[in-house]
Amino acid sequence: MRKIASVLALAAAAVGTQLVLAAPSHADTQAGVTAANLHITAAAGKTNSITIDPADGDVIVRDGGDVIRPAPGCLRVSADSVRCSGVQVIQITLGDGDDSVVNNTGIGARVKGGDGADTMTAGSGGDTFTGGPGDDTFTGGAGTDNMVADATADGADVFNGGGNVDTVVYNDRLATVFVSLDGQANDGAARERDNVGTDVENIRGGKGADTITGDDDANEIRAGAGVDTVDARGGKDVVNGDAGADTLNGGAGDDTVRGLDGAAGDTVNGGANTDTCTVDAGDTEIDCEN
Repeated sequence: MRKIASVLALAAAAVGTQLVLAAPSHADTQAGVTAANLHITAAAGKTNSITIDPADGDVIVRDGGDVIRPAPGCLRVSADSVRCSGVQVIQITLGDGDDSVVNNTGIGARVKGGDGADTMTAGSGGDTFTGGPGDDTFTGGAGTDNMVADATADGADVFNGGGNVDTVVYNDRLATVFVSLDGQANDGAARERDNVGTDVENIRGGKGADTITGDDDANEIRAGAGVDTVDARGGKDVVNGDAGADTLNGGAGDDTVRGLDGAAGDTVNGGANTDTCTVDAGDTEIDCEN
């Protein structure tokens, strides 16, 4: 009986040792490919610095802040880099540190931030960034990028557009937001101090009573639900209202302004130049030529 107990004790100790030795590998950043999707998951408790670079049809993933553990579809190059093949979409989930991501490829990436002040830089393929708690910085690339604010005010985020037509999205907000394309830290909820850059073209409002201001370039603005006020300003703009008695101003330029929400109460003002307005019965039209 004592001999059996001793054997069991030794076996338990061996299993415990294996578990202790195996644990660090599970704490590493991981990269693998499934159905042409490259999944990169940053490790918790690290300051991850992830870059994705092209490599003769493959991609090289590096993490300057951690070891990378390759999953199927990727092969180890060094302790902090792997080479992955057959990639058509990149999906990245960051951890709880002040992490950074730089996509140097033409493959579209979807990046979800975590806790911490994260920095995300797009490639040329059209990326979608979603922040997390903390003061995050988003920078678009040569593609058509979407930068998505969180559902609640959780940090002073910076949205830089880059070289193509880029969109800042507050769709999930229930509370009122103020968004203007003036490059000042006056966006988001009251005292949130987000900063939407002058190189962002398009805005999606939330579900509250939002105030949205465009600039003199061509903007596409979707107000979202709530009693919203939109001033698109100059440029050939497209303005769309939604549920709620909105005030929609096209401003200077040949604008398209739509107050369609199936209910009366919107005020649709085309502004200067030749504008096209679409309204519901009971809405108010001002300066609409078409």
